[in-house]
Amino acid sequence: MVKALLRLRDWQASPLYDAAVLLVALLTNLLLWFNYEQTLRVASLRRLWLSEHHPAGGFDALLSLWGAAMQPSVALMMILNSLSLWLFVRIALSVGIGRITAFLLFLLVNFNPELNEMRFSIRAEQVAMFLWLLGMWGFLANYRSRFYLAFLLWAGFLWLSVLFQPLAVVWALGFPLCFLFWPGSGGWRRKLWERGRFLLGYYALVAILFSLSGGWQHINWAVMNERFSQARAEMSLLVGGDSHYMLSVDSAFAIALVLVVIKGLKVTGFLILFFVWLSTRRKVQSVLLGRVRLFLVFCLLFNIFIGALSLLLHGRLPEDLEYMPMVMMLLLWLGAPSVFYTYNRVREGRVAPERVLIAGWLLVAYALATLVHFGPTAGYLREAGEWARTQQYQRIFSNMGEVLYFSGANPLAHSPDFLDIGVPGTGFYRIGKDDLLMHMQNRNLSLPPDFDAFEVLQTFANRRGDKVYALRLKNAP
Repeated sequence: MVKALLRLRDWQASPLYDAAVLLVALLTNLLLWFNYEQTLRVASLRRLWLSEHHPAGGFDALLSLWGAAMQPSVALMMILNSLSLWLFVRIALSVGIGRITAFLLFLLVNFNPELNEMRFSIRAEQVAMFLWLLGMWGFLANYRSRFYLAFLLWAGFLWLSVLFQPLAVVWALGFPLCFLFWPGSGGWRRKLWERGRFLLGYYALVAILFSLSGGWQHINWAVMNERFSQARAEMSLLVGGDSHYMLSVDSAFAIALVLVVIKGLKVTGFLILFFVWLSTRRKVQSVLLGRVRLFLVFCLLFNIFIGALSLLLHGRLPEDLEYMPMVMMLLLWLGAPSVFYTYNRVREGRVAPERVLIAGWLLVAYALATLVHFGPTAGYLREAGEWARTQQYQRIFSNMGEVLYFSGANPLAHSPDFLDIGVPGTGFYRIGKDDLLMHMQNRNLSLPPDFDAFEVLQTFANRRGDKVYALRLKNAP
């Protein structure tokens, strides 16, 4: 059966092959969406609320086309995520990887459980990643015969992504320097002269456009320096344990690089890391051209550099979604040879049938397990908020941003609608007789002392025992 599937050729014909990739990606997104009970994480809900009430930037302008409503926004994120995975496959094909191997690489990324929660999250990085991959594809598909066109496509899509992810400007300004090491004919003086002229022209054009558009005025160097200094101070306190100890700039950046790499290995997942290890362990020869491998290495290292810079500027590690290009480049560079090696061994019958059957069922079970949400579900928070929206009240309060969003209130962390009677000293002095309080109670915590002052109108719960109580004061002023 397995051999018959591997020998099947019709589905590999384009556009059937492309349709299969997009269909698998879309179905995976839909199944995950329903398994997460059609409820976004609170960070995405706050992003939607800000886009509706305080729009700023290209991403908010995009969401405002449909009023930043949740369902169309989620649909757009799913489509962008599916198209990004399809672009990954097209990039693999454009660099000489076979269709079967490219499809297997796609499955490894598609069923990576570390990236599940980010697949339909409302983030500008979804758009930026799609444009980044589009630029990579445009370059790798055209660099052999039309290098300048390839570079133009890469630069155009990358500068467009700056509208959605400002840090992408570091890519657009710094990555072209890697082309100084791009293989070519002639001596190093000739290559340096040719590439030097090309890069001088590129940076001159960028400087002129920045000057005409006033782009330099939008860069607040003082704020960036303050954030960088704060990140250095926090790292110094963590490393030295002394508030008077301060790391040097290069030491802080080195620590940031290590932290980004460690989280990158976690996000990559053990199955992809296994194939990366297998390529190095078996010393499998890659089918990629030397310049393509060099390009992928440059992309991988520059992704790590961007992640470290993001950590120092924002004071936090990049989200899992921002690691997806890094995972893709690592998989194309070191994962593809071992995947092709394993596929050939199975196709040629050099693996015992019973082992193939066991491995096949294990992989199917692994793929299905990635679609299951094992932690506490948040659907009851959405149900509680939607119920509250239908009630009559003067004001609504809650200690959960999800409930506030679905009830139509402000879900931000410091919102005036946020109130937690479970926090000592908070009390309920702001609550009147016509107000509604939606209190989320964790299953592992006891009810707050003030709970007896309320009348329970409705209760919502998940399968783990977490509850949301709809409350009104018994004797309100």
